[in-house]
Amino acid sequence: MRICTIYCCGTSHRLNETNNTIAVLYQNDLGSDTDHTITFCGDQYWKKGFDGPLNLSAISPGGLQKKRRDEAVAWVQKHKPEFLNICGHSRGAFLAQAIAVEVSKKYSGSININVMAVDPVNQTSMSHVWVPQNSKIKKYYQVVMLNDNDKILGSRVNKLHLSGVKGGKSTMMSTIPLPGSHGGAMACKTTATGRLGDDTVQKFMIECGSDFKDGTVARIYDYSIWCENYAKLLANLRPSGVMQLAHGAKDK
Repeated sequence: MRICTIYCCGTSHRLNETNNTIAVLYQNDLGSDTDHTITFCGDQYWKKGFDGPLNLSAISPGGLQKKRRDEAVAWVQKHKPEFLNICGHSRGAFLAQAIAVEVSKKYSGSININVMAVDPVNQTSMSHVWVPQNSKIKKYYQVVMLNDNDKILGSRVNKLHLSGVKGGKSTMMSTIPLPGSHGGAMACKTTATGRLGDDTVQKFMIECGSDFKDGTVARIYDYSIWCENYAKLLANLRPSGVMQLAHGAKDK
């Protein structure tokens, strides 16, 4: 199989960070980030990553994110993968959506596209993206952080609803609510929420065919282990916090 994986950081985050799930997975992805091909057990792997915009004002109509979307599409067309896995956080998650839709529209060959979008934040320059009914997007999973408010740029996702995405007939779609803040969702080494978010993303990526260097990324294949970690995280919240999270309010 030919497998391409794309990683999209959120605003102000970089691919060289050590406490950010998107960055750490990119660093440890088995794939090649050059024209060189990495072959492992008969499969071929490539990877591509995007730093987040330096600040919110860096995103403008016809600007950085659209250029990155088009760059990603050209990269996919060059390597001609059978599987394309994309993950991103915040505005990087919205970029992941946009890349998936554009590849679905423009890629002429057979391809299976899988997207993990962590708390996506929309932007006016790209509006909403829609998954075509004849979509090549096979999986669209979205993590939604429950205790953030809805005021990020005035364009925050609707809690427990898919953000700007309409599934094709063959698209498997799922929303995964996690307790915690938008900014802490990917802090994979410092918070319980960040570690659970890390587990969630890497489990999805591995199940979709991406692979990582031995010993550098924990593999959580067993869904029961994920559920146990989720329950532990909820148990550590004080009762008032649980009630607030249940209503999507900010945990104080």
